[in-house]
Amino acid sequence: MENITGKRKYVCNSIRCKVCGFEFTPKSRKAMYCSNACKQYAYRESLRLHMENRQPQVFIYSRNSNKEVKHREKEISPEKWMNDYMRTTGKTR
Repeated sequence: MENITGKRKYVCNSIRCKVCGFEFTPKSRKAMYCSNACKQYAYRESLRLHMENRQPQVFIYSRNSNKEVKHREKEISPEKWMNDYMRTTGKTR
């Protein structure tokens, strides 16, 4: 199927949303979600999963002596990390 400009128009029957399972007709080939809400939910879920697999960082340094001083990062809940990440990057929820 071609439109007035001669470019092919993407035609697809219907697919299921990867988040909610709703059947919809995509407007582009790359569409995986039925709405912006589902797309945003999937993005936040991927951040949460990334945080669960994250290891605490260990910093080793010493300013005044030759011995090593270890400082462990406190365990941070995924929600607190998400809030800190959003605040530092300027993104909003």
